[in-house]
Amino acid sequence: MLDNPEKRLIHVIKKKNNLHEGIFANINNDLNESISIDSPQMIKMAYAYARRTAAAGLYLQGIFTYEDYCHASMMFRVYQRVTGHTVEFQEEAASQAFEYIYSYDKRLDRKFLISLTSLVELQGHGLLQPTHQVRYELFVENLKAAFEQSSSIFTPQKETLGSKLINQLGYEDASIVLYGMVSSRFDTNDTYKMVSQMGQFIREEFDAASRGNAYSIAFVNKLCHDSSWYEGAMGEQAEFPIDNPGGPQQTILGIIIPMIHENAELAVKLRCHIVEMIYEDYEVLKSELMNTPRSALFSSESLRKRRERLTYLFQNKLVSAD
Repeated sequence: MLDNPEKRLIHVIKKKNNLHEGIFANINNDLNESISIDSPQMIKMAYAYARRTAAAGLYLQGIFTYEDYCHASMMFRVYQRVTGHTVEFQEEAASQAFEYIYSYDKRLDRKFLISLTSLVELQGHGLLQPTHQVRYELFVENLKAAFEQSSSIFTPQKETLGSKLINQLGYEDASIVLYGMVSSRFDTNDTYKMVSQMGQFIREEFDAASRGNAYSIAFVNKLCHDSSWYEGAMGEQAEFPIDNPGGPQQTILGIIIPMIHENAELAVKLRCHIVEMIYEDYEVLKSELMNTPRSALFSSESLRKRRERLTYLFQNKLVSAD
């Protein structure tokens, strides 16, 4: 159950500011002046979504530093841990944040705001920040045009591999085939190295998912209750790299990224499903390698059945080898 479902972020925040820096600055300050420690959990989480989005806008506008944005992103993850972990809760919080921001400027719709935050989360310090503050109106119009152009450029002109397999085999069997493609990129000749690579892969995927949408956030919280295990993994220097050309990280991105413009929700769901299967392999293999107990959630029998199904799919030519 959601706490106090009648109370929405848009009704709680008082719009007091009219700063020359523009709407994102107004949103950031209005949020900070209206939320208290006694606010309902839903309001706190919606606040965190809205503040992270405003911080992304202020960073790209040349007002916030990258460290300022990282602080808002860190607080966002703190609120995730102390509020609600269900998909329902996170989706409602995100929706309330989008509704609130949209009330300031009708150009700031859900699609624009998701693209805005994703751009900063995925690129981070790699983005070329303006050397001077950009006027809000010019900033929004230019960014909106850029998003529309990139969408038209990268929209696939033919069916993607993921969609093709789902249409051919159904979602479950397609997931298993794609899991097999990613798993084959680990070093299967050296068990220790393979398990180490799997662990790094899982940590980086969890790190990325914890910054994503409501579904991916709930996915991480379901499988891992200790965020310190994966936070910052994407920026680490791994003992056995997994993001080299042809490696597991590039393979899963090559499957998922083309699907995003077809069906973003399905792409996220599929990526999480593939990662979950690899996580199960990792836990089973690590337990066998180190002779340690493992969670009851993972079993050698489940791994065996999945691999048998994978072999069956390929041997019966339900999918082509390429």
